Amino acid sequence: MIGKMITAVTAGMMMTVLGMHILLCSLPLFRRLEYDALCYKYVLIMDQAGGLSPTAIKRLSQEMEDRGFTVRKITGTEQARFGDELSFSIQADFTTFQITPAWVLKEVSLSFDYQTSLICRKIKSYAADP
Repeated sequence: MIGKMITAVTAGMMMTVLGMHILLCSLPLFRRLEYDALCYKYVLIMDQAGGLSPTAIKRLSQEMEDRGFTVRKITGTEQARFGDELSFSIQADFTTFQITPAWVLKEVSLSFDYQTSLICRKIKSYAADP
């Protein structure tokens, strides 16, 4: 009877640790997907506006920090003419935990980097009104 209880408790503990390990291993993947989606959103904003304004950069930085990322650097073309290249780059860190082989939680910092460039398709008219 006691042997079954010890086996059940040990199996329960191992399943809990295994579940935590799987959860902690999958968390960076989901954070990367969230990071890429937010960056892509601002690339679309940059494409629609013909550049990335300083207020958009501040909003992006605030959204990143609200989601737990520490932004190191954001660069983006502020304004471009039709046919010019728009470039966007952001570097951020995210702090998470991992289980070590000694079954101890260790805090680690993951670095994320997103870079893209595209051609400006926004036509701006600078003609004077009559």
